[in-house]
Amino acid sequence: MPSSSSSSMASSDHEEGPKRHAPATRTPHRVGPPHAARQRLEWAAWTALNLGATLVTALLLRTLPGEDRTLFLLYYQPLIPALAMLWFWTVAVWHWERRGVRYAACFSPEDARHLPGSAVLFRAGTALSAVTTLSGAVFLYQLAEGQRGAAALQPPLMYSSLAVALLWPGPGFHGDTRRFFARTLTRVALPVHAVSWADFFLADVATSLSKSVGDGARALCAVAAGPGAAFGSGTCGESGALAPLGSALPYAVRLVQCVRVFRDTGARSQAFNAVKYATAFPAIALAGAAASVGPELWLTTLRPLWVGAAALNAAYSYFWDLERDWEIGFFSQMDVQKTALPRPVLASPAMYPRAVYLYLMASNLVLRLTWIYKLSDGLRANALVVSFFALLEVFRRFQWMFVRVEVELRKLQNQKPELGSLMGHDGSAALSSPKPGAATPTHPFHTHEPKL
Repeated sequence: MPSSSSSSMASSDHEEGPKRHAPATRTPHRVGPPHAARQRLEWAAWTALNLGATLVTALLLRTLPGEDRTLFLLYYQPLIPALAMLWFWTVAVWHWERRGVRYAACFSPEDARHLPGSAVLFRAGTALSAVTTLSGAVFLYQLAEGQRGAAALQPPLMYSSLAVALLWPGPGFHGDTRRFFARTLTRVALPVHAVSWADFFLADVATSLSKSVGDGARALCAVAAGPGAAFGSGTCGESGALAPLGSALPYAVRLVQCVRVFRDTGARSQAFNAVKYATAFPAIALAGAAASVGPELWLTTLRPLWVGAAALNAAYSYFWDLERDWEIGFFSQMDVQKTALPRPVLASPAMYPRAVYLYLMASNLVLRLTWIYKLSDGLRANALVVSFFALLEVFRRFQWMFVRVEVELRKLQNQKPELGSLMGHDGSAALSSPKPGAATPTHPFHTHEPKL
């Protein structure tokens, strides 16, 4: 995944600044999905390994007592959405490679040189998935055999292995790509430099993994202090502050990035973008308070406030997705077309048929509202339901990527025709181009300011 959720720098979330775009970006050499016999064998072996470990894990989870299942979810649940995001990014890159979309042009020349192709991402995904599934299967097996001391070693070994695999600066196993990811992750965590496309993109993706970040903070606390710390009433416990602080971190990073871009460029849109990310904090804080207050206070006071905060964040984010990140004129067309349900105005040329964008608009709205499930106390307490909805947010971000990259490439192609065709070899542009004389999206957010 380009170096990364969250909420979710695009038109609005575009990073503007000196590191913006290269006058001519060389698309890295790409290798399609594995076709050779050896690569097919490698793919089959890794797939069998992951499926086998997953099957063993599922069978053991059905037989173990609830306490052991809770312990397993504490350590391993945070990794599922992150791995899913990696696999979705692999699919997106594979799709762009097949269509001849020069997505690497969105990145700076230095970053573009280190972008991994789909074949590299596939190998990384299978390896990281194998580490996780094998560790989980061994962890549950040792618990089932009563080897609790040995089982306690599995989570720290797994997290250490994943950290080394991703961040070790040495050679081997696509060292350039790993170092690129580590550098970008460092820039995102310490946003003291001008914000690049890779920085914004990773941070935006991280906002969709905010729950995993919070759960991961509790898991690491349990690794360091013992599992008891994660189930008590202290900082690492379910009613502690660690999980909400972890969940808020990706939004705080994006907010700081927007402020940095606003300071560097004076782009007014970035101030509004910063407000969008700030609206996530009340919802996170109020949701975190649910585990530490009495039921009466929650039901009568805090839950209504949480519903209002979550609805505001979802509405603001949806508006921003359409009008800024995707440059689809919808809300801005209500006054122009004098109707509450205007015909969306798409930018031209478009990479996909009009029906695709209409689907994305509808599905994005539905997926932006999945937080409503938390209104049911029974669903909130069901770990499988929680994991499912976390994966839905990952899927929403996966869909968002395609149009976000398309918008950036279209802008680059218009600004720098010398770069040639960036958007691939698809003939569907005419299907989604606005009709002659159609109104152009206009509202205060549609400016020529740089977007991030």
